[in-house]
Amino acid sequence: MNKFLRINMETESVNYEDVKEEYKLFGGRDLVAKLLNDEVYPQCDPLGSGNKFIVCPGLLTDSAAPSSGRLSVGGKSPLTGTIKEANAGGIVAQMIAKVGIKSIIIEGKSAEAGLSILLINQDKAELIPGDQYAGLNNYQLTEELQKTYGDKIGIVSIGGQEKRVTLILPYRLPAVTKPPAGQLPEAA
Repeated sequence: MNKFLRINMETESVNYEDVKEEYKLFGGRDLVAKLLNDEVYPQCDPLGSGNKFIVCPGLLTDSAAPSSGRLSVGGKSPLTGTIKEANAGGIVAQMIAKVGIKSIIIEGKSAEAGLSILLINQDKAELIPGDQYAGLNNYQLTEELQKTYGDKIGIVSIGGQEKRVTLILPYRLPAVTKPPAGQLPEAA
């Protein structure tokens, strides 16, 4: 993993950066914390443009190490005002690592309300409009994205927020487990 993927929601720019030497031995939650400490002003408004949302696979994710396929996400919490990190399993961490990405850094605040999709594949990453998915819960969103991009994708979604970014990564393995028929929760 040798690249940072930096997305600026204000300018809608998507850029790859080489990983600086000081970050090469970090991964997962420690990389989330290091990037937040280095790049986010401690007194920034957690809901303002100075905060960042950071997604990092673990340091050993692209290896054969057991239980290494974890994904850490974090930012400055509006509840506590401190750095908060969450951790998830599944295949998305491996998918991010396989395309060489050490961290996805989402920064800035869009001037317009709406939904965005960050589509990542081996060759490029792009931010595309996703307003057609407004009001869908995560299961419904997954179903619709699979209709468009195929069922062998990885999806990270933060749910039905007014402004959200959904990551989609095409891959050769099933990335989502569907609930049994008739058990899809209703949209909120």
